[in-house]
Amino acid sequence: MAIGIAIGYTGFEKPGGFVQLLFFVFMVAVLVAGLRQDEPSGSAPAYSDLSGVRALRPGAYSASMTTDGSARREADTQTFLFADLAGYTALTEAHGDEHAADEAAEFCEAVRGLLPDHGAEEVKAIGDAMLVRASDPAQAAGLAERIVCGYGARHRGLGVRVGLHTGTAVRRGDDWFGSAVNVASRVADAASAGEVLCTEATREAIGSAVPVRERGQRTFKNLARPVAIYELVLARGPELPIDPVCRMAIDPERAAERRLHNGVEYCFCSDRCAAAFDESPEAYWA
Repeated sequence: MAIGIAIGYTGFEKPGGFVQLLFFVFMVAVLVAGLRQDEPSGSAPAYSDLSGVRALRPGAYSASMTTDGSARREADTQTFLFADLAGYTALTEAHGDEHAADEAAEFCEAVRGLLPDHGAEEVKAIGDAMLVRASDPAQAAGLAERIVCGYGARHRGLGVRVGLHTGTAVRRGDDWFGSAVNVASRVADAASAGEVLCTEATREAIGSAVPVRERGQRTFKNLARPVAIYELVLARGPELPIDPVCRMAIDPERAAERRLHNGVEYCFCSDRCAAAFDESPEAYWA
């Protein structure tokens, strides 16, 4: 084929060179066609190969993220404790934002001071609430008891409620993610002031370390199935009366004001709360 091309090329200057030129073009076309037939069958142009690589890269990246060894190790069983101040909204309405913010800050600092004793760590503080993680569920239960029976029962302290749940979660930076975190928050919402509630998963993890009583099943938002709830039986002292206006626990010996209404004595933390009660007792007494 190459010889034919050479012959045709040398004949351009001779008579009939135009015919030879056509023959030369024909031979070139035949040569190009032969080269294409020699390529492996099924091969794709270069741009198609690049497109295929791009299509695979996102999936490969996702797989490396989900199968990474460190990520797997982080998805361990943890116990999450969610604690917040019951009646915080009422406190804000009665005493203003500044006073309420001070109470929330004091509460968070008090909880932080207890964490080292229970091998727990703070995940985050959100207003009047705190999320805590502990590897040992029994330690988490002990921490919850100290929060409620210690801070929650002392003079002028707001009532505290705590929710516990044990499950798997993953850590990203300083935060934790997973349904276990959300369930702990939902369980805390179901608790009243002075209560520590936990799920069946936490009850089983604790074992007989802490006595509990059944509280039935609860249905929580965004959870497909009802959750069995248990209340931790706490070693608490005598309960303090609650200011009906700001919902703070009041030491009767240090109450700023007292009122007798319908045969029930009420204690108040301040003259302001007593005045609000005097103006509309039906809004507060039950």
